[in-house]
Amino acid sequence: MSKLICAIVMVGIIFLLGTNVLAGDVPESLFEDKALLFFGELISYDEHALSITITPTLKIKGDVEIGIEQTYFIYEFIGNISPVEGEIFLMAYYDANNPLYVFRTTTTDTETLVIEGNARDTMWGSIQAYLNAGVYEQKEAERLSRINETASSQEPTPTPIIPTPVPVLTPEPINDSSQDITNYWSYALILAVIAVGIVIFLRKKQINLFQL
Repeated sequence: MSKLICAIVMVGIIFLLGTNVLAGDVPESLFEDKALLFFGELISYDEHALSITITPTLKIKGDVEIGIEQTYFIYEFIGNISPVEGEIFLMAYYDANNPLYVFRTTTTDTETLVIEGNARDTMWGSIQAYLNAGVYEQKEAERLSRINETASSQEPTPTPIIPTPVPVLTPEPINDSSQDITNYWSYALILAVIAVGIVIFLRKKQINLFQL
């Protein structure tokens, strides 16, 4: 039974280690898309309640919500610094299983900043080196490029619009029956006039013969 309990404990420890980023891995872990690196204003913090409230002011990498006040319940000030509320700090965040790391720097210019305190003399100095070399900005550009490529590939292909053919109307043949009737009555009238003329002519001839 004791061996079984030991095995369960070991599995649990391995699982916990697998879900946390070791401190020595933080500089390189910040290369990942989900990691955040930014400057933020320290609004308030409580050592006893283990909470810190900050407002991001300048994004370096990741989906950082600028100007949105946020509270973290796991945090760590790096470099034996005495935090001052209202001060701007460099902040690094990996995920909910790891603390928000807070650094004091000489400036917010990533090319020239220096991490103050003894942090620059430890492995945390790698973050400063990466910042000065523009590595994190390059990783952010690559992340945004991948997002844009994914969005472009998911855009629906426009369906071509096929024009509806316009029906061709064939004109119906004109019915000439009315014209035929008109012509018939014209011919009949002419013939009637001719006949009346002949009759009148013959009657006159007949009258003249009788007079002789």
